[in-house]
Amino acid sequence: LRKHTIKAPFAGTIGSRVVSIGDFVTVGEPMVNLEDLSLVKVEFNVPQRFINRLSRGQVVRIAINPLPQLYEGTVYLIDPKLDTDTRTVLVKAKVPNPDKALKPGMFCTVTIVIEKIEDALTVPFEARVSRGDKHFLYIVEEDKAVMRKVQLGIFAEGSVQVLEGLNPGDRVIVAGLQKIGPGAPVKEAQELSETTSNR
Repeated sequence: LRKHTIKAPFAGTIGSRVVSIGDFVTVGEPMVNLEDLSLVKVEFNVPQRFINRLSRGQVVRIAINPLPQLYEGTVYLIDPKLDTDTRTVLVKAKVPNPDKALKPGMFCTVTIVIEKIEDALTVPFEARVSRGDKHFLYIVEEDKAVMRKVQLGIFAEGSVQVLEGLNPGDRVIVAGLQKIGPGAPVKEAQELSETTSNR
């Protein structure tokens, strides 16, 4: 053993070994777990209805619980064949991992950017009130809650696009929706905190 040098095929971090001193090994047999953590690969599946909007080089955002930060990568492979059971296509992306926090085998939530819309009106996802296939927002008008029907667009990263029914500058109620109804008096959170502090 002292007369031999074992060279890794790439630079990386050595993990657990899979052979012990005295074992016989053959050509190509793995001896230790070796991982290059500077760049990780992420695999995920995308429904077939989005296939025409996928392309190599698209940006993906990776979120992993409980890591607080998001990671960005780029798509490098789109499988030309669909999964016949799920009707989805396999997509692979490369994600830089400078702090080595991402580990092989982790589960993650992947967001892929398939379209950018300039000057879109969006509201937090939790602000919407859905009744069947109809959607509403509570708007503040003259310090009262007014329910307004809206048409929603794209859902992305905790927010939703509003196509119709909302104007720039409208004040939208995003919390306490279960406690209000049309015509209910509304005070902003800042006003309530000031009133409480003055007592």
